[in-house]
Amino acid sequence: MKSNVYLACGTDDWYFLMKVGKANNIKLREKQIYMSIKVSVPTMTVEDAFILETRMRKLAVSLGATRYPRTYDSFFYNESIYRVIEKELGVLSASENIDDEIAFYQQSYQRILAKDMQKEMTKFFDAKYPSIERAGQ
Repeated sequence: MKSNVYLACGTDDWYFLMKVGKANNIKLREKQIYMSIKVSVPTMTVEDAFILETRMRKLAVSLGATRYPRTYDSFFYNESIYRVIEKELGVLSASENIDDEIAFYQQSYQRILAKDMQKEMTKFFDAKYPSIERAGQ
């Protein structure tokens, strides 16, 4: 199941915040948190999303972001930290297309291997059992 890691910003109790989070449905999550999701990165699994979300949270903390006391994954907005995380997620989002291309070539290669294996199996059975007629012939 695919999931997404996102970077959002918005207000809560008069404070301007930024939030790093994970969501399976970005539009629904945006409505739930009352924040605008600016960048999202699709991941192949929910586990990958949790790992990436944690990595982005740790990046924010390492850059000096101050956590908003009410939530674990929200921080008081800091323009420079926001831009670094946005850039990092943007780079990962761009690399998603490369991952799709690699997956396409892997699938094509697997189809070629399957066809070759089928040909080899046919040769083997034809040599071992020449008098047996196969279905479809």
